[in-house]
Amino acid sequence: MLFLTCNMKSYSQTKISLNKYYKGCGVVFDSIDTNSLYFRIPYFKKPFTPSLNELENTENLLNHFIEEKFKELYKELKFYNRQYLCFINENNEMNIIVILLNFKNKRKASRNFKGWMNEITLGLGKFYEENQLIIRVNLDKKEVSIF
Repeated sequence: MLFLTCNMKSYSQTKISLNKYYKGCGVVFDSIDTNSLYFRIPYFKKPFTPSLNELENTENLLNHFIEEKFKELYKELKFYNRQYLCFINENNEMNIIVILLNFKNKRKASRNFKGWMNEITLGLGKFYEENQLIIRVNLDKKEVSIF
């Protein structure tokens, strides 16, 4: 199992709760320094701070995508906490990467997603394959894809 985190403590983070979409909470990382990441975000131009409306639009698009592509997961989506990485791409389009973290089993999630509110959490291995999904939402084009 491989577990990577990217410490974002020195960057802007906002804790949010969108009870209409999920039971847990979310964290918006809206001041991303790509030099501090262990991975590259394709077409990244600059970070942006989303409005509540933009986050709700993201959740609507995400829910529709999950319901169509991953019917089994759709029923469980309310148990997934969210990390939102917000950026403008090279075409000046608003994009939000949503990292979904399954917290249905709180004990396992707390152990494997430790520090998730302060660090971008990515993992490889069976637990992460079953409990994490990374989605990119282009708000301007209303496109959703696996990242």
